[in-house]
Amino acid sequence: LNINAEGVISGTLPNVTQDTNSTITVTATNGDGSISDAFVLTVRNVPVPPTVVTPIPDQAGNENTDFSLNVSENFNLETSYSISGVAFLNINAQGVISGTLPNVTQDTNYTINVTALNGEGSVSDTFVLTVRYVPVPPTLTTPIPDQTANEETQFSLDISQNFEGETSYSISGAVFLNISVQGIISGALPNVTQDTNYTIN
Repeated sequence: LNINAEGVISGTLPNVTQDTNSTITVTATNGDGSISDAFVLTVRNVPVPPTVVTPIPDQAGNENTDFSLNVSENFNLETSYSISGVAFLNINAQGVISGTLPNVTQDTNYTINVTALNGEGSVSDTFVLTVRYVPVPPTLTTPIPDQTANEETQFSLDISQNFEGETSYSISGAVFLNISVQGIISGALPNVTQDTNYTIN
């Protein structure tokens, strides 16, 4: 606070966390002396809800990976947080969003809503999280065991459980065998003059 020559006291009252009293002493002077008086100035705390300082930018991450994002700097005056829009993410008391991104079959967008709260109210902001699809080649889960069968008989073998992540099959090494889209190898075994091995790929 300041006082001018006309006796006007002025100034900007400070931010306070609770109602705060200050004792103000005013002194009036002239060439013959001075006199003082005092008054109490109460600066009242005005409760303020949280505010968004900076919008949360959109995010992206690969499927089946851990995700983490600190949004505490995006809000002001908050005391707690909540999150909605997806079940695979959580937010802690420090404003850190975390979770494991789900498996997706294509790049997938999720709209995430983050709410900051205090005793006086709340404010929300949203961002888009893009979970990127990561192509994975098929894997061999169990080696196909060697097979034995008599000549001139029908042969059939289901190898669909020996692989994971496949969408189609092909076969080579024996022209008399075929493989279906379901992973079933079949065909008529040829006539042979002796036990004969075929390496099937």
